[in-house]
Amino acid sequence: MLGMSALMSASGIGALLGPVLGGYWAGGRRPRLRLGILVAFLVFGLGYLMLAAAPNLAFAALAAVLIQAGSSLAWVSQPRCFSFRPTTATAGASSPPIPPSPW
Repeated sequence: MLGMSALMSASGIGALLGPVLGGYWAGGRRPRLRLGILVAFLVFGLGYLMLAAAPNLAFAALAAVLIQAGSSLAWVSQPRCFSFRPTTATAGASSPPIPPSPW
């Protein structure tokens, strides 16, 4: 029972640390946000590999921090990266113009 509480607490800490540290590092710059998404998925995968091989609770808690830090960083960075204003060359390129109504 105490082990599960420790893992859930570690997950909460990771969910807080991932976006805070990643956002501070990226600073709203699109290239860094894109690199942060890649790093987030790598950290996420590394955390699950560590959790699978965890010999004790402390190592499993560290893995849970990495899993949630990577996951939450990806969840926060992707919408932020997509919210940048499109260039004039790509704005409206995916939708054709609306024809005038006959009425």
